[in-house]
Amino acid sequence: MSNLIKVALNLPIYHTFDYMVPKGMNQPLAGIRVEIPFGRRKMVGITVKSDKASIDENPKLKYQVKELLKQID
Repeated sequence: MSNLIKVALNLPIYHTFDYMVPKGMNQPLAGIRVEIPFGRRKMVGITVKSDKASIDENPKLKYQVKELLKQID
């Protein structure tokens, strides 16, 4: 079970994106820079909020959730 994290990007989009924390990676705190896959490119975002619910326990997720690539801070 992987935990979800919300990531804000420096784009003219006014909402956050959900990513899962891969196994073996510590749960990032809010305000930490992370590298994420976004479309065909990699971007740097800032974690906004940690969600303790796992993907298996959240039936509202009807889309594929990608994993964080790495923590920068």
